[in-house]
Amino acid sequence: MTGILNSHQKSNSGDLENSVQTRFPITPAHESNSFIDEKNKIITLLQSQIDVLENELQKAREESYLAGYKEGRNAGQDEVKMQHADIGEEFAALTRSMRDQYDRSLENMNGPLLELSVKIAEKIIGKELQFTQSNDQVLIGQIKKMLNKVVNQNSISIRVNPNFLDCVNKDQILDELNISPKTGVSFISDDKLIAGECILETEDFILDGLLSRQLSNVKDKILGSNAEWID
Repeated sequence: MTGILNSHQKSNSGDLENSVQTRFPITPAHESNSFIDEKNKIITLLQSQIDVLENELQKAREESYLAGYKEGRNAGQDEVKMQHADIGEEFAALTRSMRDQYDRSLENMNGPLLELSVKIAEKIIGKELQFTQSNDQVLIGQIKKMLNKVVNQNSISIRVNPNFLDCVNKDQILDELNISPKTGVSFISDDKLIAGECILETEDFILDGLLSRQLSNVKDKILGSNAEWID
């Protein structure tokens, strides 16, 4: 019995071993090492590809960052240029406005300044010539100027302020101007005239040496068509 069992057990044991070997074949040692090497090669290749992909990804990230940075910088530069252009235009407009205001100010000042100049001249001349014997040469100069304008005229009357009548030397004046005494020049006292003023009358002309007339002429020359600024 014991022998039979052992024989049967051996038979079953052999079948089980064969079944295991059939399902799970035993790989020889040299074949197992070759599989491991192949697996390692695949892993190494995959790792290399992963490294390449990671490098490419990093490169793409850097390029994208640089592109964005440059784009942002260019956009910023364009914005700054636009701001500078706007500032330049505003400054130019401000300069033009200030220049226009300056020109208008000068135009507005012309009238009052010229008016003041004429009035100052009028005051100075009036005070210097008013009843002062030291200015008789001014009157004589006026008389000579007028006589030179009325050559070949007869019966010439010259009106002067009474205070200056005595200082006028008719003979001396006529001699200096080479005018014949026969011309008939006479001097007449006129208290309506102020110091330094005179009026010359002939049959054909009336010339006045009034200070107001002289100032008016000066005013007209200075102001031109704008003489109405001064009353």
